Amino acid sequence: MFTRNFRTIASVALLLLSLPALAEEPRKNSGESGRSVHLKSGTVLEGRVIEVTDTSVVLEFAGAPGSRGSVDRSAVVPSDMFDVLVEARDPRTGEAWLDMANEAEHLGLYNNRIWSLRNAAKLLPDQAQALGIEIESSRQVCSKNRLALVREYLEAGELERARRYLKSIIEEYCGCVGEEEGTVLMKEITDDIERVKAKAKTTLAERRKVQDTNEDLQAVRTLMERGEDALRVGRESLERPGTAISHFVEAQALLERAWKMLAPFSTSPTIASGATVTSGPAGSAGSTAPPAPIDPVVTEVLRLKSSLRDDLVSVHVELGHAYLTRSDFVRATAHAGEASALDPEDSGVLALRIAIAAARSARGR
Repeated sequence: MFTRNFRTIASVALLLLSLPALAEEPRKNSGESGRSVHLKSGTVLEGRVIEVTDTSVVLEFAGAPGSRGSVDRSAVVPSDMFDVLVEARDPRTGEAWLDMANEAEHLGLYNNRIWSLRNAAKLLPDQAQALGIEIESSRQVCSKNRLALVREYLEAGELERARRYLKSIIEEYCGCVGEEEGTVLMKEITDDIERVKAKAKTTLAERRKVQDTNEDLQAVRTLMERGEDALRVGRESLERPGTAISHFVEAQALLERAWKMLAPFSTSPTIASGATVTSGPAGSAGSTAPPAPIDPVVTEVLRLKSSLRDDLVSVHVELGHAYLTRSDFVRATAHAGEASALDPEDSGVLALRIAIAAARSARGR
């Protein structure tokens, strides 16, 4: 965790200096070699984007020259859709970057909105003050969203994960509501750490009982534990890049197996939002029936997916940095894309993209 946080802080500190290079990064990644397009269904399409319409993305599939297929824009993972739009539009003016900022907001990508607004402000100095207000508004949204995730992890007994996110919020969102509330929450945790640890231990024990009722969840737990161990050993081996990469690849394989095992579990939007389900016939307005309890297995699947997503982002970020030390920009960029598809608002993903852009710029590419 320390390695990832250090990289994040160091790289984000160079954000303003690196933005112009970063702005060119998506275009340089497209080229003739194509790209990956992640779909919300979990499918990953490999190919070259040849057209973007108001409703679809048209691709030539990898390994099939001359082929042509399309997918609805709404089916594409937001972070990939944004990257595809940047590549297609090649924004070079302040107005073009303002359009990209609007696209990012529509897609719910507030870090990309901040990035786009900052690029626009550089090209439209007369609007810099007004754009600064919009940037601050997006930072506030980001900080609140990340703080909500902290509370979810605390509720799930994931104390160390919650504390890591809290630390990043306090460091990266200075002046935001998230920093203020996060500082208060961190103090509450620190001042009563033994009680908080005991509560987390109890919650994890209860979750384990739920996992033990389902063989697949037991298997997912085992894979996650093995994957997290491999990730830890990889971080301890960073002075030997080849060894570290081997452990990170092992972690990726284990965690992706766990992710696939969770895929068949259905989670309705109502349950996913944490709401209760009212029993009784549909349309029975004014029903006084008590809410039906949420299935504990469904709740546990949601919690496991959240932790798995976080671990997979960490693995892809580590692999991206590891390949970057070898100047393997293709693999580094691919892992940045995978991480972004999982969590586009993660500061470690942004730091990796900045590091890639800076390395490319240093090599004159």
